[in-house]
Amino acid sequence: MKLTHKVTVFKRFIYLLTTVLLLATGFVLPAQDSTFNYPYRHSLIAERQFVPSFKDYGSPRYGNYTSYAYNANCFRISYQYLISWANYRQRNTGITIGAGALYREGQMTFGNVGYGSSWTTGTFTHSRWYTGFMLYTEWQTFSNLRLATGLDLGGLLHTSGRFIKVEKYIPYNNAPYNTWIWTEEKVDERSYFRTFNLDLYADVGFRFKLYKNTFLLPGCRGYIERRDLNIGNPSINFSGSFYLGVAF
Repeated sequence: MKLTHKVTVFKRFIYLLTTVLLLATGFVLPAQDSTFNYPYRHSLIAERQFVPSFKDYGSPRYGNYTSYAYNANCFRISYQYLISWANYRQRNTGITIGAGALYREGQMTFGNVGYGSSWTTGTFTHSRWYTGFMLYTEWQTFSNLRLATGLDLGGLLHTSGRFIKVEKYIPYNNAPYNTWIWTEEKVDERSYFRTFNLDLYADVGFRFKLYKNTFLLPGCRGYIERRDLNIGNPSINFSGSFYLGVAF
């Protein structure tokens, strides 16, 4: 009997990340009672994201254009587990692994103009899951300042919206009196979203003690990410966020 085992890209990522963590920690993952006297291991973070609007007019000859914008309802929540491999009197260094979800709302218009006109437009909402890791350094001598950089990958969870494709054309270009014909049809908005996303980010934050081993984590992040929509050029987006978290 022949056994088969399919290894996906996601599984390869998990295998590689596990190997790196084991090597970095000397094959021992510190637990809550680790010899590294770190004040917290778990953190819950909520972010308010700011995603810039985008317009791309494409080719001047054919009038291609793409535009989409996000409204104020862009949020991101995450859980992170901290693994410290170095703990000093004035500085801590380590890695976090975690997962979370993202939710965004916006509107999009995509079209082109040649002899006639056609475009797709509509509002949308979408959410996606993500998982990843973050490398950080924290200084106790600077009000517990934390600088970090991280990598996340994720996939599409849910989309909703109403995308309408509009076409306007002339049936007979050489007719003495041309009449524009208009057609409209609803299209599946999910086909316009990427099913796989990847982002890199930089993190600047602080840690303030609330009670015993409970801390407040305010900060901000800057993201370089693949665009949510798979149309338009370029496909890289720059976004930012302010966050507030609790660590314990």
